[in-house]
Amino acid sequence: MAAAGNAKVIEKIQHEFNRYFANAENAKWYELDKNYLVEFFKDGQEQRALFTKKAYMIYHICYGSEKHLPPEVRRLVKSTYFDYNITRVIRVNEDKRLVWFVNLEDNKNFILVTVEDREMEETKRYEKTF
Repeated sequence: MAAAGNAKVIEKIQHEFNRYFANAENAKWYELDKNYLVEFFKDGQEQRALFTKKAYMIYHICYGSEKHLPPEVRRLVKSTYFDYNITRVIRVNEDKRLVWFVNLEDNKNFILVTVEDREMEETKRYEKTF
């Protein structure tokens, strides 16, 4: 971990990280304000997690593609956006919430939708200009 202040604090955070993310690879640690951010790979996906000094995980972000979506989330998105390609997905776990951000694209638009608790909302839409 970069800028290590207290060895016991770091040891506790590292223990919690290993408990949550066994078999994580290429972990890089950063001190961020009074917290610790870790960037790593697990199961072929880029991931990030933020821990407090007391080793509480504030959030966990996982970046992936369409194949990483749970089937029920994919079905929900494709039921409305059936002609769009899913180009990127981001899963965010924070404060007992699970939110999926899904990037979609067709030949005219880029769309961002969010899915939480089986509810989908179109958050942004951009028209392609080329």
